[in-house]
Amino acid sequence: MEKVLDIVKGLFAGLVEFIMHPVSKVTEIVQREDIKKGAIKAVILAAVLAIVNVLSTIRVIHIYNTKSSMKDAYMEALNPFVALLKSFGIYLLIIVAVALVLFVISKLVKDQKSLPYTLSMTVNSAVVYAVGITLGLVLSFWTPLSVLVITLASLHSGLTLLVTFMSSLSNVNTDQLVLVAAVVLIVVSVILALIDIIANDKKLSSYADSEFSSTTQYSDLHGDALKNITDIEEGMEALSSLSNLF
Repeated sequence: MEKVLDIVKGLFAGLVEFIMHPVSKVTEIVQREDIKKGAIKAVILAAVLAIVNVLSTIRVIHIYNTKSSMKDAYMEALNPFVALLKSFGIYLLIIVAVALVLFVISKLVKDQKSLPYTLSMTVNSAVVYAVGITLGLVLSFWTPLSVLVITLASLHSGLTLLVTFMSSLSNVNTDQLVLVAAVVLIVVSVILALIDIIANDKKLSSYADSEFSSTTQYSDLHGDALKNITDIEEGMEALSSLSNLF
């Protein structure tokens, strides 16, 4: 028991140190990490974010639907295992994309930063964000507190990555850096928007909407969970309340 407490204390102390001195800690870590460690951390981070995302969706389904038939219908539409794999792939792609963007920017401003370096920088900067959304899920019984924690964690991680990256650049013209970064981020934003459209072509709400609207014969609805729904208006009302949360 004492060993467990010591480990917990060590992790908490490390997190506090990371929060208080983010730039120096990230810089120190990336100096000694190779591509293997960076890739492993990226996979772990993407897995954590995916798990929290799916758990948050399941929580919304069970809280905002009072009827068990509605919960079953949405859970069937969600398919947690598939949603987990999908979220994992998307988050991992985003992490790699951010690292690649930083790598491209560093090359365009003629500063020698390797992809393993920017990947490690991206992953380690996002540690506080991962902790924040996990705490946000735990504290979701009080929505304002949950939103506050996630917002602060997001700002902390974003600023950490930005400042750490800029401080790592040497002999770079600031005006050139801003121009190059703006152009690259615009291009990446368009690409990510397209990926988001493709990845979310069949959202949970639109799935349920199409299933409820496709027929008036409830016994013909897809899956056993949907066969027990007897009131289409209640179903559409619950669907509307759920879709507004996303």
